[in-house]
Amino acid sequence: MRKLVLIGYLYFTQLLCAQNLVPNPSFEDYDSCPMYTGQFFVVQDWYSPTSNSPDYFNSCWNESWNDNPDVPINRFGSETAHSGMAYAGIAGPYTTLNTRDYVSIILLDSLKAGSKYCLEFYISLGDSSWGGVNFIGAHLSTAPDTMYAGFYLNNLPFQPQIEYDSVISDTSGWTKISGLYTAIGGECYLTI
Repeated sequence: MRKLVLIGYLYFTQLLCAQNLVPNPSFEDYDSCPMYTGQFFVVQDWYSPTSNSPDYFNSCWNESWNDNPDVPINRFGSETAHSGMAYAGIAGPYTTLNTRDYVSIILLDSLKAGSKYCLEFYISLGDSSWGGVNFIGAHLSTAPDTMYAGFYLNNLPFQPQIEYDSVISDTSGWTKISGLYTAIGGECYLTI
């Protein structure tokens, strides 16, 4: 059993500037409708920085079988999309190897040194998850956050600049994660 965290809409903007720097912020754009949950690779602009496989859920799915990636009802429970018709799913620590999923994206523009930015995104704990989840965060960097370690991957060795450390156990709604970040300059990669 694993803890599944659903990720809804992401918004990342420079203070006093209203442009969202995250392309495809609600996972709406895709190359093909997913046929099963582990097909995160069909989401445009987003990628997995590790060998693990995040999940993708979209209401375009119209079949009926066990590994269904539908929105709102799927193999992990029921959750409407925070915005639009899709969301991503990442697993918190599971197995004795403490493996987990991540999702990453290249921002529309590099961050400017000394400028303050606001990042917000929404998460929901999957209905079938055991317990709650905490320490969900976002890491901004000038290079991709990638590290492969065979099939199983321990934590990426980066400290998130935005982190939510309270336990989230709500499976019926979306919890907003937000924070302010002062850029070092040149950051253009975001990993959740």
